[in-house]
Amino acid sequence: MRPFRRRNRRDLPDMLKDSEYINVDQFAALIGISKRQLYRWIAEGHVPDYDLSIGQTRRWKLSSVRAWLEQQGQRGQQQGREQRAA
Repeated sequence: MRPFRRRNRRDLPDMLKDSEYINVDQFAALIGISKRQLYRWIAEGHVPDYDLSIGQTRRWKLSSVRAWLEQQGQRGQQQGREQRAA
Protein backbone atom coordinates (compact mmCIF):
# COMPACT_ATOMS: atom_id res chain seq x y z
CA MET A 1 0.00 0.00 0.00
CA ARG A 2 1.37 3.39 -0.99
CA PRO A 3 1.43 6.08 1.69
CA PHE A 4 -0.98 8.96 1.27
CA ARG A 5 0.68 11.73 -0.66
CA ARG A 6 -0.51 15.25 -0.85
CA ARG A 7 -1.68 16.32 -4.27
CA ASN A 8 0.49 18.88 -5.93
CA ARG A 9 -0.72 21.59 -8.27
CA ARG A 10 -0.48 19.46 -11.42
CA ASP A 11 -2.79 16.86 -9.85
CA LEU A 12 -5.53 19.37 -9.08
CA PRO A 13 -8.69 19.46 -11.18
CA ASP A 14 -8.57 22.02 -13.97
CA MET A 15 -11.19 24.19 -12.30
CA LEU A 16 -8.88 24.69 -9.31
CA LYS A 17 -5.87 25.56 -11.46
CA ASP A 18 -7.80 28.39 -13.07
CA SER A 19 -6.49 31.73 -11.84
CA GLU A 20 -10.01 33.08 -12.28
CA TYR A 21 -10.90 31.68 -8.85
CA ILE A 22 -9.99 33.69 -5.75
CA ASN A 23 -9.81 32.62 -2.13
CA VAL A 24 -10.95 34.38 1.05
CA ASP A 25 -7.68 36.31 1.47
CA GLN A 26 -7.78 37.58 -2.10
CA PHE A 27 -11.48 38.48 -1.89
CA ALA A 28 -10.95 40.45 1.33
CA ALA A 29 -7.98 42.30 -0.18
CA LEU A 30 -9.93 43.04 -3.36
CA ILE A 31 -12.77 44.76 -1.50
CA GLY A 32 -10.48 46.35 1.10
CA ILE A 33 -11.67 44.68 4.30
CA SER A 34 -10.15 42.28 6.79
CA LYS A 35 -10.56 38.55 6.44
CA ARG A 36 -12.49 38.54 9.72
CA GLN A 37 -14.93 41.14 8.40
CA LEU A 38 -15.40 39.12 5.22
CA TYR A 39 -16.32 36.05 7.28
CA ARG A 40 -18.90 38.20 9.13
CA TRP A 41 -20.35 39.38 5.83
CA ILE A 42 -20.50 35.77 4.58
CA ALA A 43 -22.40 34.73 7.72
CA GLU A 44 -24.80 37.68 7.31
CA GLY A 45 -25.32 37.01 3.60
CA HIS A 46 -23.84 40.32 2.39
CA VAL A 47 -21.52 38.76 -0.19
CA PRO A 48 -22.20 36.26 -2.99
CA ASP A 49 -22.17 32.55 -2.22
CA TYR A 50 -19.08 30.50 -2.97
CA ASP A 51 -18.78 29.27 -6.54
CA LEU A 52 -16.62 26.34 -5.46
CA SER A 53 -16.50 24.51 -2.15
CA ILE A 54 -14.46 21.35 -1.63
CA GLY A 55 -14.03 20.40 2.02
CA GLN A 56 -12.91 23.59 3.70
CA THR A 57 -11.62 25.13 0.49
CA ARG A 58 -13.81 28.02 -0.66
CA ARG A 59 -13.40 29.90 -3.93
CA TRP A 60 -15.27 32.56 -5.85
CA LYS A 61 -15.09 33.14 -9.58
CA LEU A 62 -13.48 36.48 -10.20
CA SER A 63 -16.28 37.27 -12.67
CA SER A 64 -18.89 36.68 -9.91
CA VAL A 65 -17.05 39.00 -7.54
CA ARG A 66 -16.71 41.70 -10.21
CA ALA A 67 -20.44 41.46 -11.04
CA TRP A 68 -21.28 41.75 -7.33
CA LEU A 69 -18.99 44.78 -6.98
CA GLU A 70 -20.65 46.46 -9.98
CA GLN A 71 -24.06 45.75 -8.45
CA GLN A 72 -22.93 47.30 -5.17
CA GLY A 73 -21.65 50.39 -7.01
CA GLN A 74 -24.93 50.79 -8.87
CA ARG A 75 -26.88 50.38 -5.65
CA GLY A 76 -24.74 53.08 -4.02
CA GLN A 77 -25.24 55.43 -6.97
CA GLN A 78 -29.00 54.87 -6.86
CA GLN A 79 -29.12 55.63 -3.13
CA GLY A 80 -27.09 58.80 -3.71
CA ARG A 81 -29.55 59.98 -6.36
CA GLU A 82 -32.48 59.30 -4.05
CA GLN A 83 -30.86 61.29 -1.23
CA ARG A 84 -30.15 64.25 -3.52
CA ALA A 85 -33.74 64.21 -4.80
CA ALA A 86 -35.18 64.32 -1.27
